[in-house]
Amino acid sequence: MPDTKTCPDKSSFTVQRKVTNELPFPIVLSAGEYSCNDWSGVSTPGRAFNNLNLGPGESKSVILEAADNVSRNWTLAVRQEGASGFLGTLRMSIPVATLGLYATSVKVADSQKIFAPDGSALKTEHCDVLDLSRTNEPNTPGSRWNWYDQYDMVSFVVRDGYVTAVSDCGITGVAP
Repeated sequence: MPDTKTCPDKSSFTVQRKVTNELPFPIVLSAGEYSCNDWSGVSTPGRAFNNLNLGPGESKSVILEAADNVSRNWTLAVRQEGASGFLGTLRMSIPVATLGLYATSVKVADSQKIFAPDGSALKTEHCDVLDLSRTNEPNTPGSRWNWYDQYDMVSFVVRDGYVTAVSDCGITGVAP
């Protein structure tokens, strides 16, 4: 699945967001299953994510050059460093903006909206979550989830016995 192709330059905008590992072990990311119709130049998902190593508690910034006026999609795979199999895959997208609103929101397909776990400051907060694989590791404290930072793309946490992808956080009733 990993793909590192570059794409022809076209009308686009830059999306710079953080990816965070709040798991108790290092992970490696890779991306693929994307079309050059969705991306411009060298800042494609494959070039941004492939072999991106994140230690426990580490965040790294990624830059994507998203083509204008299309639905931008890719698949992101997550594996534990040193392991051969994936912890899971996420189908991600940057939706087409409506009237310029939320042009850089990042969505994870099949995720569900949940309220903040204990440890977050406001109980009206929510995030989208997608459970990836079972784990016996302890839950990631709610205070370490990416509740406030609009510049987070996705974080990986332990939630209720699962390695979980957390995205699209915000205050309930207010668009993130």
